[in-house]
Amino acid sequence: MIAVIGGAGLKVQVMMIPKEDAYEQQPQMGDMYDYNQVNVAAQIAQGDDIKIESNGSAFNMACYLAEMGKDVTFLSVTADDAMGLAVIEQLKRAGVGYSHVDIVEGNTPVQVELLNVLNDPQMVFGNSKLYEAITPERVQGWSEVLDGAEAIVLDGAIPKETLKYIAETYGGKEGVKLFFDPAGYVGAVNSRDVIGNFYCVMPGRVEAEAMVRNTVLSADQLMEAGQFFEDKGVKRIIITIKGGGLYYKEGASAGVLAPERVLSFAMTSGAGDVVSAAVVAADLDGKPIEEVGAFAMQRAAEFLAGKSDERMIDVLNEKN
Repeated sequence: MIAVIGGAGLKVQVMMIPKEDAYEQQPQMGDMYDYNQVNVAAQIAQGDDIKIESNGSAFNMACYLAEMGKDVTFLSVTADDAMGLAVIEQLKRAGVGYSHVDIVEGNTPVQVELLNVLNDPQMVFGNSKLYEAITPERVQGWSEVLDGAEAIVLDGAIPKETLKYIAETYGGKEGVKLFFDPAGYVGAVNSRDVIGNFYCVMPGRVEAEAMVRNTVLSADQLMEAGQFFEDKGVKRIIITIKGGGLYYKEGASAGVLAPERVLSFAMTSGAGDVVSAAVVAADLDGKPIEEVGAFAMQRAAEFLAGKSDERMIDVLNEKN
């Protein structure tokens, strides 16, 4: 059984599309008007350009692992509101164990993204205060599940003291592997003191920079970051790279896997959680690190292929 600990909530994406006749409706000199009203008219969301989905790195990883046929139990908190009930319903549909998703007082976390015409986040608003309820004491109450897990997967959305407690309690424990996805810059920073307790780390490039406290851009810098993690005691390292690629390392085995096509940032959004789930699944299936990386790339490619955004740059065509 795989235990996944971390954030769960909702994500609302709003595509702000310029209204075709907005500028034709601009007021003339001397007219009485409200500047805010004009700005709203110039950028509105239409039709299917408002999307609502369950969200959270840990939540996503749990669902993807269940999709891959793994026995998964999700441990988190949610509020007794419509959004919280929607999260639990989605876990149920995905085949993820949800009996240890505790309902607490507060508001279910929501992340609102306003996307520009390139589908990139222009503004992001969020409320994740509820995650403060994932305390070390609450985790102790989940010990029966955690003690029986072959792997524990956690994201960086949980409080720093809880991250430290889990890392020090279960990191290096015989019979269990501890996987960590920072799920953002803050989670990456909060993990710095306990990096050596993780069996596997799965940061994005920017998150890796926060963890190693150095720039991670070139191939040499990726290798330096990989060596940093290994020197700390991490056995397996996967770093996802903007554009759809990834770096992998375990001992002397290391390399960079590039996608067949260069992808925009928006195009690859969400693929990191797919990669992390695939890394966990492939590792538990006993695959060597090269095959773990290849499997994660394959699953990410399948995920991205299902997106409607076709703004991809074909590297071969660009050269011709």
